[in-house]
Amino acid sequence: MKNILDPVRQSVKEIRTLWNARRTEGAKPKLFGLIYFNLLFVFMYSVLLAFGVFYIGIGIFVHPNGFLGLVAPIPGLLVAYFIRMKVYPKAREKAVKQPGWE
Repeated sequence: MKNILDPVRQSVKEIRTLWNARRTEGAKPKLFGLIYFNLLFVFMYSVLLAFGVFYIGIGIFVHPNGFLGLVAPIPGLLVAYFIRMKVYPKAREKAVKQPGWE
């Protein structure tokens, strides 16, 4: 369970860090783009995770064909995880290149 929710925890931590950093003098407007990306990621990941849990519940308690509903949420979670862990750090480095920030 820790591995599944780890990207969400990282995004929430990143949102808090960026939100506090935007108050500093000379903060770039690109920080808002990073904040919005993290908020969108948390929302999308949570919705896909909720659908996955819902379809698992249907598959267990109602009918085994309910597991077929996992065809969409599971690849969606994997794509979101890939974007958050592989693509986002590169974009973040480009956006945050300013002296005195991390």
